[in-house]
Amino acid sequence: MHYLNRILSSLLIAFSLAVSTHALQSGTKPAGTGSLAGRVLIDGKPQANVTVVLQQGRRRMTTLIPEMKTTTDSEGNFKIEKVPANDYLLNALTPGFVNPAELGSILPEKGRPVVINAGEELTGIEIALKRGAVITGRVVDGNHQPLIEAWLQLYKLDEKGEAQYFYINNPRMLLTDDRGEYRLYGLPAGRYKIGLGAKPGMTAATRYGVNLYQLTYHPDTTDVMKAEIIELGDGEEATNIDIKLSHKLKTYTASGRIIDAATGKPVANVQYFCGLVRPTGEYGGMVSPAMNPTGRGEMFFEGLTPGRYAAMILNTNDSETYAEAAPFDIKDEDVQGLELKIYRGASISGAVVVEGTDDPQILALAQQARIWQRTKNTDPTPSIWHPRPIAADGSFKLIGLRPGKIEIGADSPFNNKRIAYVRTEHNGVEVKEFDVKAGEQITGIRIVMVYATGVIRGTVKVENGSLAENARLWAMIRRAGETKTRSMTEVDARGRFVIEGLVAGEYEILLYGDNGNKPLPRGIKQTVTVTNDAETPVTLVINLEAKNQDK
Repeated sequence: MHYLNRILSSLLIAFSLAVSTHALQSGTKPAGTGSLAGRVLIDGKPQANVTVVLQQGRRRMTTLIPEMKTTTDSEGNFKIEKVPANDYLLNALTPGFVNPAELGSILPEKGRPVVINAGEELTGIEIALKRGAVITGRVVDGNHQPLIEAWLQLYKLDEKGEAQYFYINNPRMLLTDDRGEYRLYGLPAGRYKIGLGAKPGMTAATRYGVNLYQLTYHPDTTDVMKAEIIELGDGEEATNIDIKLSHKLKTYTASGRIIDAATGKPVANVQYFCGLVRPTGEYGGMVSPAMNPTGRGEMFFEGLTPGRYAAMILNTNDSETYAEAAPFDIKDEDVQGLELKIYRGASISGAVVVEGTDDPQILALAQQARIWQRTKNTDPTPSIWHPRPIAADGSFKLIGLRPGKIEIGADSPFNNKRIAYVRTEHNGVEVKEFDVKAGEQITGIRIVMVYATGVIRGTVKVENGSLAENARLWAMIRRAGETKTRSMTEVDARGRFVIEGLVAGEYEILLYGDNGNKPLPRGIKQTVTVTNDAETPVTLVINLEAKNQDK
């Protein structure tokens, strides 16, 4: 099978590699390990002194998950030994270079999936890199003055010639310097358009002082169809890709107060902002975030273009209060007299328990899990919410909850995904969600977890053809009778995947993806029974001649 080259988001919680890292340093060989070896090529030539990183699991943005790494020798070769059997992401740290096997990734961190089995020596891996292309230019306003610290927008044309927003690993590259200049590097070959500014009816756009400009593409057009196409080959540099912003947008202000709903008195030291409200009623983006340090509860927004907005506070899980959004419309004048009311939130408290064991080590491990919540309501106000910690005695408390239907549960601890959440109980009865009333204090909740030791080790086989070079696949799993995905993982170059930390029971595994620019047949799935302390093998078959494989 060709190497699957697009990295997709995953719901799996990664193991910590602290034990295996210690074993590597001490020279002892952990049980159930393998190794992998290969070489790094740049423009087809072996490259020395490149750092190669192997990182386990999917949530790699957390600093709690260490990595194993090595450096290529004079011939570009690398080898990582004593690797605990599991699934990983392999990456070469080479800023400014492009790995064609990763194009199309939607993750900020790139890497190729690889599954290591116990006792396996995986060899012959090639990480083939090419020097990335470069775009440089300067942004000025209608008076030819540089726009400083203005955010650019880069678009890559797809096969149909349509401009799609292109994610850059280092977003700071999109920011102009004190001369209004920018330099974008490490870009894959392709066709691009570049612009800067706000689309009509939107704000939170390019700012220079309080001036807002309509989205303008290189060199000076507001029509994306008329924007100049920037053609780039491997390692090529396009210079003087300048943008002149001469289309200012008429902007307005909105002002009001933040008050306590119960007393009507102003509330100080509240972080507030306004956001666009889409026609569907959904929240659409943050605009003009600010703080009101005075005791008068004032709030003020500027640089607003015509459209519908809502004033909001920035909720956090450490606050006992919340506020309902205060909607308003900007038409052709400033808006005054807004009121944003602060309410005392509800709370849910209880304890986390591990079912079926009294092992103190497992119980201590469960206390490293984090409580999550999902609130279902029609208010567009977003929350900056971090998973809540569990106290040493297993207790927890969620505060500042707004009314509505709320689900709660627990994520596995970072260093052991075998601690799995199974259900939430209230008064001995399983509860899928709580209908929380304003200010209600719900107590006596039990979040039940188990020490889950089931493993699914999967293989993907292809019939009646082979996958395209840029194919992508991922396996998702859900409990029988459920519609919610439990976890998702990438399939590696050899068609392998591993899903660990499963509670005994019946599961459905579904395979998704595409064969290059062609869709895969639908309905590739299989039902399996997982047992504790055992690996369950599963084989998913892709019949490329079938339109779908639904049974």
